[in-house]
Amino acid sequence: MPRLDNRFLLAAVVDRIIYGQEDTFRHEDAAELLRQMPAPSPWRQLRLPIDLKVEGSVPGSRMKGSAAGLGDVSVEGDRRSFAYDSQSGRTIRIGQWKLRHSAGFWEALRGKAAIEIVQTMGEAAKEGRSAVMVYQRGEPVELLGFRENRNSLGQYAIIVSKALPWKTPVHGEAVEPGYEVATPHGKDGGVFRSAA
Repeated sequence: MPRLDNRFLLAAVVDRIIYGQEDTFRHEDAAELLRQMPAPSPWRQLRLPIDLKVEGSVPGSRMKGSAAGLGDVSVEGDRRSFAYDSQSGRTIRIGQWKLRHSAGFWEALRGKAAIEIVQTMGEAAKEGRSAVMVYQRGEPVELLGFRENRNSLGQYAIIVSKALPWKTPVHGEAVEPGYEVATPHGKDGGVFRSAA
């Protein structure tokens, strides 16, 4: 897991990549993102190509009885909810972003790497809420955005996400001319630093 100061750096880097220019990002930012991310476990790369996410709820317990002066009484308990996400063990939370290595075993053998970037409150396939940074032999190649197609079948929905090219890397300055990153200061005027 990244240290606290690395998390601030990664959050700033991802913000620059996503919110910088409309169709480009800085090559240096993408390289720094890959450098700061912890390497995925080889065992996690030997996974099925399908990710599973399940959410649901079940009714709570129900009690019946008699109460003095009221007669028959029925009380229902709260619904119990559950969730399972096969990606949760590989995901790192950085500010408003969730990041994870998503290249599988065979991609890694071919020198490819991919880092998924998802907004914390977003869904992975929602347009504008997620992206994938694609690398070839450690060099950023492109940033892919997602477009979602949803088909409803009664109460069920089939959602198919398609990755589309969004941004390309450029060397040097790819940030808007008026874009500034302010250094946060504490109450005493000092710059925030992590305890090392």
